Amino acid sequence: MLTGSLSRGREYQGLSGGRRNGKKTMTLISVYTREQAIEDGVLIRFEDYVWAAGGVFGPQGIRDDIEMVRGNEDAKFKLGELVITPGAANVLHVVDALNCLLRHQFGDWGEVCAEDRETNERALKDGSRLVSVYEVEGKNGKGVRFYIITEWNREATTILLPEDY
Repeated sequence: MLTGSLSRGREYQGLSGGRRNGKKTMTLISVYTREQAIEDGVLIRFEDYVWAAGGVFGPQGIRDDIEMVRGNEDAKFKLGELVITPGAANVLHVVDALNCLLRHQFGDWGEVCAEDRETNERALKDGSRLVSVYEVEGKNGKGVRFYIITEWNREATTILLPEDY
């Protein structure tokens, strides 16, 4: 299974994990553009995820759902292209994903440690990557912990599960 992060701007790094001598290892197996990752099903455009789920306010409100997040002029930073991993799309309710995107965009970093909170605050000034961690009730009724990561260049924001990282 491919996992990774959009840590190189427009490139998606496909990683394969395993264990060697009892230690966790990661091997780079490919480098994608975001478009290739979407085409291969490694990432899903957030708009497609919201559309498939019927939007928060039904099909008529889907465009409003997306614009509510993307076009907010009071936000601390731009989100860029919104993508979600298939694993996160399978377990998160759309309304929770949208609410947490808004929280992330307004500087509510969720359940990050104090050091990561300070790193995010500095990133707002120096243009580094932003990371938030949230926990919500998933579609199965159990708690789901997930990340929202906005890349340093603000070209993309990814919603992913810890195991997708």
